[in-house]
Amino acid sequence: MTGADAAAPNGPVLRVRLGPGQAGPAQDEDRATTLLLAGMTRPQLVALAAGLEDLADRLAVRRNPFVEDLADEPLDRVVRGWSRDHLPALTAARALVQPAWVTGDRTLSATIADRCDGPDSTGREPSRGGESRCIALRGTGDSVDERARFAAWPVTRAFVLRAPAADDAVGATEALREAAAGSSRIALVLVDADARRADRAEEVRVRTAARNVCAGLGRPADRGSGSLCALGHERPAGRLFANLDLTARDVLVLPKLSSLAEQAAFEDEVDRVAAAAYGKRE
Repeated sequence: MTGADAAAPNGPVLRVRLGPGQAGPAQDEDRATTLLLAGMTRPQLVALAAGLEDLADRLAVRRNPFVEDLADEPLDRVVRGWSRDHLPALTAARALVQPAWVTGDRTLSATIADRCDGPDSTGREPSRGGESRCIALRGTGDSVDERARFAAWPVTRAFVLRAPAADDAVGATEALREAAAGSSRIALVLVDADARRADRAEEVRVRTAARNVCAGLGRPADRGSGSLCALGHERPAGRLFANLDLTARDVLVLPKLSSLAEQAAFEDEVDRVAAAAYGKRE
């Protein structure tokens, strides 16, 4: 399905713009880390908060010249370990919050729109002419379509699980989030409410602990500690990711970047974990 010759696909759709000089990816660590928290279960958040509180206490001890930190693990290694452990989810979240997805050579960009003849997620109206096209999120097409879909992988390679009922979606969401914490092809699990709700109490606790850690670091943030410090910021205003027309029965599951070539296996895993969650409710 490509270009002007194809019938207009049903929304949401991918709006593709061609030409050199496309803007590079935006950096929005506040939105990305907020989605990271949103994609965690309450027990996972409690464990993260406890770990950050322990780290903040160690940093406070290190600042006290009369007290010795007797813990074995160096603090820098703890910070780097936090970033490493959450990297797949952070990578998916950073990609999902982009206002537009751009190819590496910046000759193509893609955005989400509700329909081909309406504004996209950035508010931009469709262009006329050969430099723009509208395609379905999934399907087959020419090289331009495929490059656009690969650039927009957080939405084109994500799996939207439609549960039998809203209660089933709640159980599947929890099960998928637990699975993502282990050896899994799953990076991040969200529902539409995560794009626009207030923080849960456990997320507030994480943010408080992260602020204390960041204050205790006392140095400019690197990539790892920068993400950690962003956890301590206030929840950003507005919607956190583009409207994908998700219902209360839908669960958005993003794959790990390393699993993009294993789409069938990724979707099978999602179905298997969800089916087991449904069975627990019967």
